[in-house]
Amino acid sequence: MATKYGTDGNDKIYGTTEADYLYGKGGDDIIYGKAGDDYLSGGAGSDTMSGNAGNDTYVVDSVGDVVIELAGYGTDKIKTYIDYTLGDNVENLSLYGEATTGKGNSLANEIKGNSNADSLYGYDGNDRLYGNDGNDYLNGGTGNDYLNGGSGSDELYGYAGNDELYGYAGNDNLYGNVGDDYLSSGTGNDYLYGNDGNDRLYGDNGNDYLKGGTGSDDFIFRETGAANSDTIADFSHDQSDTIVLKDILDGVSDSIIEGLDFIGGVLNADCYFEDDGYTGDGAEDRGIYYDTETGDLWYNPTTGEAGDSVQICTLVGTEGTYASLLDAADITYSA
Repeated sequence: MATKYGTDGNDKIYGTTEADYLYGKGGDDIIYGKAGDDYLSGGAGSDTMSGNAGNDTYVVDSVGDVVIELAGYGTDKIKTYIDYTLGDNVENLSLYGEATTGKGNSLANEIKGNSNADSLYGYDGNDRLYGNDGNDYLNGGTGNDYLNGGSGSDELYGYAGNDELYGYAGNDNLYGNVGDDYLSSGTGNDYLYGNDGNDRLYGDNGNDYLKGGTGSDDFIFRETGAANSDTIADFSHDQSDTIVLKDILDGVSDSIIEGLDFIGGVLNADCYFEDDGYTGDGAEDRGIYYDTETGDLWYNPTTGEAGDSVQICTLVGTEGTYASLLDAADITYSA
């Protein structure tokens, strides 16, 4: 392993066959890493850097910097302090300093934002995008992508492919688009839209708005109560949409699920009740109660005890249509 430094002039710096640290300092430098997992930083000036074989890391801090990588020469990463688009044969990109835009290429990229309001684009390939802090925009492009908004109020777009979108903290907007997507809101009051495909929408904490779009969609709920009650905008029995109750219920299925019976994972019809104007308090039987006047769905864990019912979600409909939106077969359990 070698550590080499250039001067304030235009230098040529050559590494060894080991893992080297090569620094250009000032000037327009040319830096060659040879073999090994090298770290190349040109410093000030318009620098040309080539790590050759090995898993190399490049530091880009000038619009004139050029990174040259050949196919099959390792998995490489660029740490950029400016807005940057990955060139050929470089897989990963991390934003630092004042950089706010990171764009991938046709490879399977990993792109990470910083504390700024970042815009990250995966384009082709099965990409992994991390917004981290700030109000970020993440666009996976084509391929089966993983998008993680991090903290802040983020916008995530999966586009083509079977994507996973995670809003985490903040009031986020998640759009699956084409493909069978998984959308998870995290904390905050979020908007989730699966669009085309058989999607899974997970409301989690906060008052979220869930829209499955076309296809057979699952609406997943673990948290209950007014602070976590979500809205389902387009539940469709005819499209085989399903409400999935996860870790909120008691009995044979799970120690947390109380008073409910599932047959083959589907709610027993004896535990399902519909009523016009059910308020959620003092129900005679344990079970799931659906208010056909408002579209509210409640879980009642005990028999005849007032005030213990908790709201799960609200199904959006119009007057006279609520009763036709749901039945017991639409409600399932998942560990």
